[in-house]
Amino acid sequence: MRVNPNSLLAVLVGFTLNLGLSGVAQAALPAATTNAVVSASAYVPIAWTSSELMDSTWSWSDIHGNSAGATATSGPLPSIAVTAHAAQDGKIFYVDGRLEYSFLVSGPNTGINVPILVSGIYRMGNSAGVSSPYASQAAAQVNAAVYGPSLSYLYAFSKSCNSAASNAADRICGDGSFVGTMNFLSGNAGLIRLQTVASVSSAFSYSNIVLNLNADASAYIDPYIEIDPTWALANPGYSISVSQGVGNTAPVPEAETYAMMLAGLGLVGLMARRRKQLEA
Repeated sequence: MRVNPNSLLAVLVGFTLNLGLSGVAQAALPAATTNAVVSASAYVPIAWTSSELMDSTWSWSDIHGNSAGATATSGPLPSIAVTAHAAQDGKIFYVDGRLEYSFLVSGPNTGINVPILVSGIYRMGNSAGVSSPYASQAAAQVNAAVYGPSLSYLYAFSKSCNSAASNAADRICGDGSFVGTMNFLSGNAGLIRLQTVASVSSAFSYSNIVLNLNADASAYIDPYIEIDPTWALANPGYSISVSQGVGNTAPVPEAETYAMMLAGLGLVGLMARRRKQLEA
């Protein structure tokens, strides 16, 4: 079978673009903003709101063993995570963590529809009993939304799990991934909003018996945005930049991947040399 060296080179270039090497931070874009909201009810009502810089961790706890926390990370990919733990009889917690940042699609021509890929991973966990109406409950949720100019709605992803859900599938948490495609006009800026929610409620005493008092929930989301590699090959010069201080670098390939890439480059060179010898 004959391999076209130009086709193989196109595949390798597409793989390189997939690593996110076209994204460079732009000072012109607004800085990323984060916000964590923790509210609780029963015995000692509290309401705590915190807006902090990236790469910060916030936590709250009380003498009864109840706790909540949120973490926003800037790189290599932006992520937001929250946790909640309820240990006091009848305590209810709701933790809401949010991360918002901008991106800019630029290139030689403005007003061109550029296909953008949005992908990422998420993790959700809960631990609580559902054996009776008096057992503890825990729920987790992750959301990702992308907006264009004037907050036009372009893409959204949402996933949740709840230990008290009637459907067994809706009670299962775990790790997962998401991916979507949208068209975006070059020369414009967009907005990405991420949200993670963890809510817990510990069991009430019933007939002097407490059923599964503790409840835990956690949620985490980590996205990546890039120009479709195939389209980028046919339309060079377009790139994505994100808010200053926020990363958009795809995970580093494994050693085996680098070996395959080097072998491919070597094959391209060998074929080009052989072709030149045949033409001579």
